[in-house]
Amino acid sequence: MAAGRPPVRRLDPDTINQIAAGEVVERPASVVKELVENSLDAGASRIHVEVRGGGIQSIRVVDDGWGMGPDDAGLALERHATSKLRSAADLATVATLGFRGEALPSIAAVARLTLVTRPPEAVEGTEIRAEGGRITRRAAPSPPGTSVTVTDLFYNTPARRKHLRPAAAEAAAITHAVTALALAHPRVAFSLVHDGREVLRTPGSGQLAATVAAVWDPGAARRMVPVDGGLGKIRVTGLVARPETARASRARQHFTVNARPVESTAVAAGLERAYRTLLPPGRFPAAVLHLMVPEGTVDVNVHPAKREVRFVDPAAVSRAVELAVTEGLSRAGAGPLLAPGAPPAAGSRPEPRTEPGVQVADAGALYAPWDAPGPGRDDPAAGAVMIPEAQRAPVTEGAAQVDFERLEPLGQVLDSYIVARGPDGLYLVDQHAAAERLVYEAALDLKPGGPVSQALLVPVALELDPEAFARWESVRGDLEELGFAFEPFGAGRELLVRAVPYVLGETADTALVSDVLDLALRGPAEPDPLARREEFGRVLASCKAALKANQALSREEMADLLRAMGRARQPYYCLHGRPTVLRLGRRELERRFGRG
Repeated sequence: MAAGRPPVRRLDPDTINQIAAGEVVERPASVVKELVENSLDAGASRIHVEVRGGGIQSIRVVDDGWGMGPDDAGLALERHATSKLRSAADLATVATLGFRGEALPSIAAVARLTLVTRPPEAVEGTEIRAEGGRITRRAAPSPPGTSVTVTDLFYNTPARRKHLRPAAAEAAAITHAVTALALAHPRVAFSLVHDGREVLRTPGSGQLAATVAAVWDPGAARRMVPVDGGLGKIRVTGLVARPETARASRARQHFTVNARPVESTAVAAGLERAYRTLLPPGRFPAAVLHLMVPEGTVDVNVHPAKREVRFVDPAAVSRAVELAVTEGLSRAGAGPLLAPGAPPAAGSRPEPRTEPGVQVADAGALYAPWDAPGPGRDDPAAGAVMIPEAQRAPVTEGAAQVDFERLEPLGQVLDSYIVARGPDGLYLVDQHAAAERLVYEAALDLKPGGPVSQALLVPVALELDPEAFARWESVRGDLEELGFAFEPFGAGRELLVRAVPYVLGETADTALVSDVLDLALRGPAEPDPLARREEFGRVLASCKAALKANQALSREEMADLLRAMGRARQPYYCLHGRPTVLRLGRRELERRFGRG
């Protein structure tokens, strides 16, 4: 052997087990998910989950499923021992949730684990304890079913434990996992307790609407319509929200494929197309969709954590979802709908597109005339079309400066664009884009400890879903520093919002406050204070500025908006890089009227 070259060695069993555990046990939520899925596969009708310290201190999952006898219980702690597979061929058609082999040995490799189980026909149960590779077994009293207790997660792998997030964030991830499984299995009664406080309880009645009411709130369930349809052998059932109840995030979209909660771009795309004529950009419907597809047409082995699946024909799946949701909305009379794939009505024009690239430009430099030949044109009937970036006439910074104080508002076009007269021409201002920029900059200027709050004339009462409530407890301090004032009330997940950041205004209504909190509570937990402030600014801007689209404004309101743009640090772009203002100068006006 060459000097310095290490020899090849077999790893010891403990190291092998810890490596294998890394594929299954990412964080406390993955432990909960694996254990609950085992309970579901065991035919449980009731599943109770209790965690402490975000699952880092302890996790306990109790079910009333089939249970195991002494021999099976002992084998369950051995690697690659499972009741769910017999050969490699079973991997292609697996119908259970736990398809890689039981998770118990992987969990036992990185935590202290106690398993107590009894099948209904047995008179006594079996207790298995596993710690540091040592396994003991004894007879023990037990009700029918199985309980698994996991404590001190990653106690023997401190590097992995060090990278866990704070307990409240881990608790939120656990809540998300249990919520997804509860919505996927409405026949099962779930309960979830964090640090002695119950945050979720579902009835297990088999009625999806009852489960939605328990997970979110009864009002949300009443505002959803049933879906039952599909395409060919693909069946789609579930509930979707009416368009008027759309939210600012996709947080309330849950999909299952053959009873397995998944993330799927194909399903999401089909849902989005069903609402394409009903919702403005940035609004998303709540949806719980259950898909049943033939075995062999979906691969569940493509993601280590079983979150994603691969379809043989994703286009057919997407189309099935679109058809089923569209039909469900139509039956419920939930708004005017185009038939899926139908062309726009004759004579209608698509909205012109805007793109980033310049600060403020003459309209002639940005748009091709309807009757002008050249690249970048579409059908003249479609109206003005963007010229490609490389062919635009750039505008220098000096020429791009606008004296917003001297702009005189004349009126609005389409209740979305302010028409203003200036000393050097006519200006068009996108009121939504302008409001978005102004709210964002105001949020960045919020000073901790300063006068950032605006007391609400009427406090807003909100009922958070379990996941949002768990996350709120972890970010409450940050939100209060930014200007919110909260008061928990009731025994459940209710909050009374008494004050909001002043940029939202004293008349902020329930929908606006709910949207802001929804996005703030779903976003990433930025460690840097400035990054948190910027993210919060984007949240406020997207929600507050939405009130400025398709909204009639008085002449005074238009003037106030223009003056505020004059005080902005960067008034020429919205947060997405689109221009906020266009100018029609003298030369362009004269050219358009054939005078130039």
